[in-house]
Amino acid sequence: MNLPSSNLAVLAAILSFVIFSCEPAKQEGGDERAALVSACSFLDVSDTSRLICGQLQVPENHDKPEGRQISIAYVILKSENSSTKEFPMIHFTGGPGGQALRGVENMLLNPILKTRDIIRFDQRGIGKSSPLPDLTSKLYALLPLDLTSAQEEEQVGDILGELRAEVDEKDIEIEMYNTFQNARDVGMLMDHLGYEKYNLRGGSYGTRIARVVADFFPEKINAAIYDSPAPHKDNYLLTRLDDYSSALAKVIDYCENDSNCNTRYPNLKVAYLEMLEDLAESPLQAEYNGQAFYINPQDAIFHLRYELYRNDSRERAPKFIYAIKNNDLDWINQILSNRGTSSSNYAMFLACENYEEYNHNISAEDVANKYDDLELMPYRLPIFTSLYLNSAEFLRSHATAEMKQYETSDIPSLIFINQFDPVTPPENAAIFQSKMTNSQAFIINAGGHGGGDMVCKRSIMDDFMSSPTKPLDSSCLDLYVTP
Repeated sequence: MNLPSSNLAVLAAILSFVIFSCEPAKQEGGDERAALVSACSFLDVSDTSRLICGQLQVPENHDKPEGRQISIAYVILKSENSSTKEFPMIHFTGGPGGQALRGVENMLLNPILKTRDIIRFDQRGIGKSSPLPDLTSKLYALLPLDLTSAQEEEQVGDILGELRAEVDEKDIEIEMYNTFQNARDVGMLMDHLGYEKYNLRGGSYGTRIARVVADFFPEKINAAIYDSPAPHKDNYLLTRLDDYSSALAKVIDYCENDSNCNTRYPNLKVAYLEMLEDLAESPLQAEYNGQAFYINPQDAIFHLRYELYRNDSRERAPKFIYAIKNNDLDWINQILSNRGTSSSNYAMFLACENYEEYNHNISAEDVANKYDDLELMPYRLPIFTSLYLNSAEFLRSHATAEMKQYETSDIPSLIFINQFDPVTPPENAAIFQSKMTNSQAFIINAGGHGGGDMVCKRSIMDDFMSSPTKPLDSSCLDLYVTP
């Protein structure tokens, strides 16, 4: 996955005129703080005393540097130690589609800032970085409706048709909103910021970008941290179905063998399947924003899947199943109040996953057969299934198999992954490590996707970034041990 040398030369040549700096500068008749506040005006923050903000112009298509330009918004959170010599950490958010610049002021509490700067940026097409047209609110508007899978698929098809027409009208080359172009944005950002080297820290999909950055620009990287690795795979829908089923099966097994859980939620697998059948006969009418929100069996799977994302998934998932089974509307409405909308950008999700993770040899019949094979998925997962089935012709180009092959890397690398993760299972660590010569992985006996004991994990990460070759003290982690 080496970046062609000709492209590197082009990038170097164009840096001088495609970048505008937003470093604080003294202005005649003004002061440095006023310039800094102005540079951060794209953020909703009141205190910019430890922030440096900027917007970097990059080519939408890095192979056509003279073409359409887009903006990458970034923030440097300055270390509490103003004289630190430690290499900064670049944070890569997940998704694809997760925003990085929401709630920046809260990030100033991150203890890693005691020793080093943290760099955050919205990836292309997301948040403050030339966002793609809205898709998320249109998709989420379908969830409260009591639609069959076929009806949802039809409506999603119409929505995708509108999106394709809109990006074409605006001359947006949506095929370029992918990991590889993202990584080249990061290369330009690293050159722009001018640090000697960087530490990479990715979460979920962010690990995929970080892995490609490590291949494209190894000379700029001190160390890399991959929390819940999401490597390139063959099919973004089928892997999600397998991973959900596997995580739910682990939680059910845990509950059946834990006396407290089994007492509160007996026969959990049977209860789960009965809950779905009950909803098929009579959807549950809950409430979101004062409006009716119908939960049918597909919706229950959708929301239960996100309960499995939580650190306390081994308690929350059984509670969710029995709450619906017992018509506990107070608790269900509380769930919906926290998940009735999403800040993730589904247009970026669709563009990226369709470009990299769509297998044109897998048909709608193959998808149906997969559902038939998964006992814990007797109904279709909403949104993701409809997006997949409608997007075979959405993009006009796709990543090649060669593009998705990682280089062998000797960059010091640290991997965290949770045993009960519903979207990045423990096997993903082995996929990453197969092309790493200097890595260590911790499989944590925890629920959820990422997260966990962040005090412990941040301590380990900070030690690792400071001394990537020294043994790590992982005693604060509850590590999973295979029986």
